[in-house]
Amino acid sequence: MKNKKIFLVAVFFLIVIILGSLFARDLKRKGIMFSDTEIEENENKTLADNPATDLKSFEADTTIKNVVFKPTGVFSSSGAFNEAIYENPELKGVLVRVEWKDIEPSPGQFNFSLLKAQIDAIKKHGKLWSLAVLGGPFSPKWLIDDYAFNTDYVTYNWRGSENRLPLAWNEIPKERVKILAEKLAEEFGDDPNLALVYVTQFTQNGIEGQLPFNNMLTDSSWEQKGWTEDVWVNAVTEIAGYFSNAFKNKAIAVEVHEVLENKNVPIRIMNTLWNDPSFEKRAGVAVWWLSGKTTYQHDLINALKNYDGDIYVQLIGNSNQKDRFLNGDFSESFKQAKNIGARYIEPWEIEFTKDKWNSIFNDFNNYSHGL
Repeated sequence: MKNKKIFLVAVFFLIVIILGSLFARDLKRKGIMFSDTEIEENENKTLADNPATDLKSFEADTTIKNVVFKPTGVFSSSGAFNEAIYENPELKGVLVRVEWKDIEPSPGQFNFSLLKAQIDAIKKHGKLWSLAVLGGPFSPKWLIDDYAFNTDYVTYNWRGSENRLPLAWNEIPKERVKILAEKLAEEFGDDPNLALVYVTQFTQNGIEGQLPFNNMLTDSSWEQKGWTEDVWVNAVTEIAGYFSNAFKNKAIAVEVHEVLENKNVPIRIMNTLWNDPSFEKRAGVAVWWLSGKTTYQHDLINALKNYDGDIYVQLIGNSNQKDRFLNGDFSESFKQAKNIGARYIEPWEIEFTKDKWNSIFNDFNNYSHGL
């Protein structure tokens, strides 16, 4: 009798062990429980390895530590104060953009009230926001005029006015944009609703990667000022590093264009951002000229199709500007965005005030959900 009791107890414990093992394996499969090795691996993941696609689901995944949130879906390229856009159910967030000169009117004196007003309006509606501070011709005047800085620049005609553009490879502009990045990060870097930071550039419009052509310059040529392919690539990636180091837990993006008809420049920048370990796979590229067409910057479009990194896009125009889109069809730009593997897209503000494109927005949101 005693032996029978011992046997039954042994069988009972054996069953408990087996059931416990099966239960643990099921928990592990569902991502509820991790081995020590898996926990260590997860601590070094980025969102690219994680299917979470919006801030709520991302924050709810408590099994992942030290993960960088990378936004997906449809954002408006402007319109923080436009109440109508928030009624659109497909809106994920809004781009906030300001000119550098307006937030640092004198050296080291920052005024973020213009930024904060837009951010507060967006967060009131529970949406995410992206940040773009325009440099280039929108850099502070003191950067050129103040004798303490007296940085070198080029002058060019654009949109009927004369503009001055500091040279990105000179030390003083780099030092000042580094301070800008650090101050922005001090103020906004811990905001969980901040989804993406565009890198400020010393370019024709201060964010997009193109430079004004030599025939637009009024005082010299780029080559006379010291421009070379290597000089430019090094300057852009160095400035990107300032933003990456300042915003340590944020996704950043550098807008890319062919530069002075040089097709190698954007591809070299793309590859550096993704392959340089110092960027920690947080630095993607942006394309603010998507249209569905492949005739414009054809080689760069092909390079983007084969790019392993993150791609963030903005449309080249609004849907009323039919000539700007392939076959006059606004929806072609969304097809192209998916074709190049973009995870994020910014139509113009006006598109969110009408229901015409909601099915296209919904399709992109669903597509990008798994990226």
